Amino acid sequence: MDKSRNILLWIPTALYGMAVGVRNFAFDKGILKSWSSEIPTICIGNLSVGGTGKTPHIELLISLLISDYKVAVLTRGYGRKTKKPIIATIEDDANRIGDEPYQIKRKYPNVMVYVDGDRRRALKKMEAMPPEERPDVVLMDDGFQHRSVTPSYSILLTPYHKPYYKDYLMPYGRLRESRKEAVRAETIILTGTPRTVNINEKRLKIENLQALAYQDVLSSYIKYDSPRCLFEREERSTHEQLRQDSDIQVVSGIADPSAFQRACKASFPKVVDYITYPDHHDFTKEELDIMVNDLESDPSLFILTTEKDGMRFLAHKTWIPESVRGRIWILPISIDMDVDDKINLLRKAKRAIKFNGLPL
Repeated sequence: MDKSRNILLWIPTALYGMAVGVRNFAFDKGILKSWSSEIPTICIGNLSVGGTGKTPHIELLISLLISDYKVAVLTRGYGRKTKKPIIATIEDDANRIGDEPYQIKRKYPNVMVYVDGDRRRALKKMEAMPPEERPDVVLMDDGFQHRSVTPSYSILLTPYHKPYYKDYLMPYGRLRESRKEAVRAETIILTGTPRTVNINEKRLKIENLQALAYQDVLSSYIKYDSPRCLFEREERSTHEQLRQDSDIQVVSGIADPSAFQRACKASFPKVVDYITYPDHHDFTKEELDIMVNDLESDPSLFILTTEKDGMRFLAHKTWIPESVRGRIWILPISIDMDVDDKINLLRKAKRAIKFNGLPL
């Protein structure tokens, strides 16, 4: 970055920092009011813009809690084409509720997925539900900056390879608010931690986070699951088998596709093309027509995409002929943690549910 651009970016960065700082000061001093729900609420968020894996971490929490509690997910539904609050159903699609809410609903049909940008309004609606419908706990997606709601438990995600202490406020960097606001979280998770990480390197990163006495620092790992045909649930779809020597076109529209692309190349060496779009990109008919034409022109070609991007393929399935649907596959990811870290996370979550509003 050249020196003149440095100066030009620091000016709006300083102005943005002042505005965010004043807002947080107003909440800290009670000038702006924050509200706590009667329903225990667990916030999963970050300081930066995108790319920390909030959705798979929400799915991890669902898997840990669902056997003991009625779990709901509250999300704004980024990228959806609707505005009003929606309680998602399995019949919805990414256009109506957003790609990530639809992914969660497909994976956990019995979990309530409430889509509303106004978190407080949504929680009040859930509080008013009959006892048999009212959730025991709400997982609030990307809620760290929504200070009008005080969660029972805040989990802050930060990427292992670029933790927030190495980042700067927007637009110079990618932070939505100051690093010091991390003090609002009870748990900090270093996401995307390498499985074979150098222990001294990891210890240094944890020290640099400067966690306070009440804060736990945990690590999570990305686990790539077995690829599967996106349209395998389609009754009339018959899919060909994706093999290690298949020709692959990798398609992704996520914040940072580098790790996904490396995983695809490691499993399928014959990657012929990488097609990348911005995060939450909604495919146009022209873009899908090009991909369909590639598949029709080369019967040995497969498309491999992320699970989140797959939700947007499904939203436009009428544009995709049945003859090629069997060669559009997804590579799902999940989040794993060391046993002790997983126990720690579950313990704090259960304590927040039991003692809603009390210090953890």
